[in-house]
Amino acid sequence: FCLTLLTGNKPNFTGSSLLRFYPNPTKGEINLQHVYDKLTLFDLHGKEVKTWKNANRILSLHDFPNGVYYIRFLLGKQLSYEKLMIEK
Repeated sequence: FCLTLLTGNKPNFTGSSLLRFYPNPTKGEINLQHVYDKLTLFDLHGKEVKTWKNANRILSLHDFPNGVYYIRFLLGKQLSYEKLMIEK
């Protein structure tokens, strides 16, 4: 899985002030610090699973099976990624 191929840019991983959500791992919901312009969830194979635009501060992930995902956050011109684990 290569995020650089998905975006054409070198991704910004953990440590960015843009990425604020909890809990991780989650049992099915995550709480977001910001209302992001766009959120995209990818599986470990790089397949886009779901996209949300102007997502609420609580994001439901109950429809997704347990596993490791990557979530892409877009806020203004800032683009960042974070690893997300779903463990129900």
